[in-house]
Amino acid sequence: MEITTSTVYTRERLLKFSRFHFFSNTKRIVFYSVLTVLLFISATVSLVHGIINKSFNSYSYYFIFLFVLTVLLDVFNLFTALILPLFTVKKAKSLNATVEFTFKDDGFTMKSYSELASGEDFYAYSAFERAANKKDELYLYFSRNSCYIADISELSTEEKEQIKAKLVENVKKVKWK
Repeated sequence: MEITTSTVYTRERLLKFSRFHFFSNTKRIVFYSVLTVLLFISATVSLVHGIINKSFNSYSYYFIFLFVLTVLLDVFNLFTALILPLFTVKKAKSLNATVEFTFKDDGFTMKSYSELASGEDFYAYSAFERAANKKDELYLYFSRNSCYIADISELSTEEKEQIKAKLVENVKKVKWK
């Protein structure tokens, strides 16, 4: 097997990966959602209790404070996921780099060309923590937060299935849609 594809790391592609990566972490999303709902309920009950009794004690203020804090944390979390990447992508070293992937039986060769550097490396599939496919892009994670992005839109269905089979065989976690 030898399948070659080329990818340009455009601003849009890097932003798309950033959003994909953020929303693929369901544990964080569930945690913040549950925390927000629980504190919203607690703050509402405290507020209603204060209105009914026409008095606010420190207990009521404590839950209102926690609710406001949670909302601020949620806003900050969404800011770091959706707004901050708009600024950080402009300074990414990989911006506008062209990367050529050649998938083989035992791994893939990656040739990169950019204004800052050029190079060629070989990676075994087993060196990756996880792989994910979203529409016509393949994300190959070599660490928890970093990955290579391969554009597989030009590949045939058979070629995509061959790559998928190699990844499923060698990578711990593979999500393929």
